[in-house]
Amino acid sequence: MELINFIDYVKLNKNDNLVAALGEFDCFHLAHQKLINKTIEIAKELKYKSAVITFDPHPFEIIKKQKIQISSLMDKENYLKNLNIDYLIVIDFDEQTVKLSPKEFIDNYLLKLNLKIAIAGFDFSFGYKGEGKISDIEKLSNGLIKTVTIEEQKHNGNKIGSTLIRKMLLEGDIKNLDSILGHKLSLLAKVIKGHGIGHTIGVPTANLEFFGHLCLKEGVYAVKVKYQNDIFPAMLNVGHNESFNKYNNLSYEVHIINFNSNLYDEVIEVIFYDYVRSEIHFDSIEDFKKQIEIDKNKIIFILLE
Repeated sequence: MELINFIDYVKLNKNDNLVAALGEFDCFHLAHQKLINKTIEIAKELKYKSAVITFDPHPFEIIKKQKIQISSLMDKENYLKNLNIDYLIVIDFDEQTVKLSPKEFIDNYLLKLNLKIAIAGFDFSFGYKGEGKISDIEKLSNGLIKTVTIEEQKHNGNKIGSTLIRKMLLEGDIKNLDSILGHKLSLLAKVIKGHGIGHTIGVPTANLEFFGHLCLKEGVYAVKVKYQNDIFPAMLNVGHNESFNKYNNLSYEVHIINFNSNLYDEVIEVIFYDYVRSEIHFDSIEDFKKQIEIDKNKIIFILLE
C-alpha cells in the first residue's frame, strides 16, 4: 500500500483505473471495513487499482474549528498497510476546498484521479456545505464515475460511526469497542519528555503525545505497547497527575511492565484492552505504589484473557 498526496499522484500521471472508497475513516470501524472490502472486491474483479481517498486535516477542523479526529493520518496508514489496498490518497483540506461546489470537487479531484467507481457510506457528503451526496457523483461526472453506496450499519440499534465511538471512549467503555470496530483500538504515539517523576518513585513511565485527538475518560487503562516488532503489557494513565505534579492539560503516561529501555523520541503503538479505574488522588507515595501493584496485577490478568 502506497501513501501518496493527491497532487503527487496526479503529477505522476499514473492513469490507473481506480476503484476508491471515499471518507474520513476515523478508527476504521465495521462500516468502514464493509466499504473497504467492497472496494477491494470490485477492483479485483475489474482488474483496476484500489484506493482509499481521505482528507487531511479532518474537514471539521476547517469548517467548524473542531479537532475531533481520533485516528491520525499515520494511524490510517498503519491500519491499511496490511490490507490489499494499492493506494491511500490524501486530499489536503483547506479554506479553498471548503468553497468548492460538488461539481467543482468532482472535476478538480475525482476525475483527475481517473476514478471509475466511487464507494462511500450512505451519509457521505462533499462540496460546499456538504451539498453533494454519493448519489450525485454519477450525474455530476457525466456518467464517467459509477457509484456504490454502503447502507447504514447498526449495533444494538445505534448507528456505527465516529460519534458512537467518541461517546464510548468518553464513558471508558473500551471493552465493548471491539464489537463496533471489529478490532482493538490501536493508536500511534510519540514518546516525549516528561518530568521524570515516575523514575524517582520506582514506577518509570513514558509520556506520550498521540497523533490524533483523543477523547479518553480520565483514569487507568489496560493496554499493550508495540515497539518495533515486540509487544509488551502496559498500563496507561490518562489524567492531570493530581497527586505529585499536577498538569493543567491532560497527560498520557504509559508504564510498560518489565521494560527498562529509553523510548524517548520513538513512535510506539498503543493497543487498548480495557478501562481499569478512574483517576485517584494519593496522599503518599506508598499509597500510590500499593495501588500501582494492584493495577498491575489486574492488568496482567486482563491481558492474559
